[in-house]
Amino acid sequence: MPPTRPVESMQKILIAVILIGLVWSSHTALRALIVADTALAKESAAQLEVLYLPQGRALEFISFGYRNLFSDILWFNTISYFGKHYVTDRNYGWLKHMCSLVTRLDPRKRHVYEFCGLMLAWESSDYDGSIEQFNRAIEQFPDQWKLYFQRGFTEMFFKNDADKARQDFMKAASLPGAEPIAARLAAKKLLTTSEPEEAIVFLNELLRQTNDKVQRKALTKRLREARYELDLRALEKAMGEFEARQGRALQELSELKQAGMVREIPTDPWGGSYFLDQSDRQIKSSSNRKRLGLYKHKTIADHLTATP
Repeated sequence: MPPTRPVESMQKILIAVILIGLVWSSHTALRALIVADTALAKESAAQLEVLYLPQGRALEFISFGYRNLFSDILWFNTISYFGKHYVTDRNYGWLKHMCSLVTRLDPRKRHVYEFCGLMLAWESSDYDGSIEQFNRAIEQFPDQWKLYFQRGFTEMFFKNDADKARQDFMKAASLPGAEPIAARLAAKKLLTTSEPEEAIVFLNELLRQTNDKVQRKALTKRLREARYELDLRALEKAMGEFEARQGRALQELSELKQAGMVREIPTDPWGGSYFLDQSDRQIKSSSNRKRLGLYKHKTIADHLTATP
């Protein structure tokens, strides 16, 4: 009598569990041998933590037809890897490889392409790796406007390639379900430098689209950094105009409000207070946050000579 479907299902689950156990046992034994060897024990923790990851073809062989199951397990490990390094050293050297393994086993995991494409650009500064993830995603999902939109922003903001970015925004705007922001970016003259105004618009749109907690945490931090940069630029511009009109050095930021140069002195996105440091004549914040090299900083002279 042939086995019933529940029995067949249990057999498959049992085989998968045994297979995972064998892989994990092999991984554990390998790590033990490495640690036992004095020379190899000096390898960095970053190398050891992903040493068991196979290459694509080897992984396909190991999976023995359970590609989706192994893809899910690897995706869990990838998220854990990202989360660990996000709160420690911000070193994501293996993120691209891990993402590629997940989608090689299951090319239809769209959320993996999106997460990896965004985090490789915003957190790992691997802009080519980011675009590669979106390229692979678009091969699988050619009718998804968000993929062109996200790739286009990476090209514009990080790669300074306005032509490719405009093409992607135009394509995104032409697809079903596209949000108005895609058409607006396709129609406007794109900036070829990293401007916080553009980042704020894009990050707000990404936060509106995602419910992933890990992704939202990383993007929210970047949004605060963009607003921080925007605040500093506005205050620096007002300071330059004040000193040009008044013919004297600004003593306190409160003078900007009194002179009608700004409506309010903003509170920085982390809750700190902006102030003018008289020692170097730089506007800073009590939160002691540093400005990122991600944005092209403008001096006061730049603000005064910029064309409207």
